[in-house]
Amino acid sequence: MIDVQGAWCGYFGRRAEVRFTAACEHCGTRLPLDSYDTREWFRLGPLPVYPLTAYRILNACSLCGFSRRLPLEQYRRWALDQVAADRAVLDAHPADADMRLALAWRQYGLGLMWEALATLAPLLVDADGPAAAHHVAGLCHRALGQPAAAIAALSVAVDREPGQAVHHLDLGRALLAGRGDVDRALGHIEAATREAPEDVDAWVTLAAALAKRGRWAGAVSAWEQALALRPGLAASPLYKPAIERARANARGDM
Repeated sequence: MIDVQGAWCGYFGRRAEVRFTAACEHCGTRLPLDSYDTREWFRLGPLPVYPLTAYRILNACSLCGFSRRLPLEQYRRWALDQVAADRAVLDAHPADADMRLALAWRQYGLGLMWEALATLAPLLVDADGPAAAHHVAGLCHRALGQPAAAIAALSVAVDREPGQAVHHLDLGRALLAGRGDVDRALGHIEAATREAPEDVDAWVTLAAALAKRGRWAGAVSAWEQALALRPGLAASPLYKPAIERARANARGDM
């Protein structure tokens, strides 16, 4: 007989994930907040047994656990309504590349990844299309779980605008997520810190990447750069353990 006392509901899977840094509306901490598509399942222990409702999770906080959610079908109807007016204007001016790119960014931010890629299509096949179009396309592919396509698109963005720190940073992240060349990933993340030395996110990403490689002295140096720009990170429950771990391991390597 199966003991069902351990049964409960839980979310499984993440798709169309978007991360923005903002203040959590519950705990007030400023940190990266995640929004994504998922499905709730009835489960026995860790095993999903029966699928329930699909949801869009909104602004999930990794510290306090607060988030909002809407049934996915309801959310998609709402999101499509949000961009309907911009879509109509673009349909009337299809050659306006800036308008097309702005709509694609908005669609991406709302988790409408396939719609964003469709909007970008004319820019992606244009040999003179803007690097930013390939950048947002890469982010969409990454959110859809397509690492090879994400790396390819972000590589084009870097090739066309090598001085843009955000292109290097997102390519480095995609390479790490896709289990690609770690040294290549670090090279792009380091390039982001050189192009935008005031970007705290770039230094935090570099510190985390170096820690994964066991390069503790380099991780500490990156954390120190981040702390010089934003001292409050040292007290953040999200970052404090990583900072302390890097420092402890760096001392152990001496």
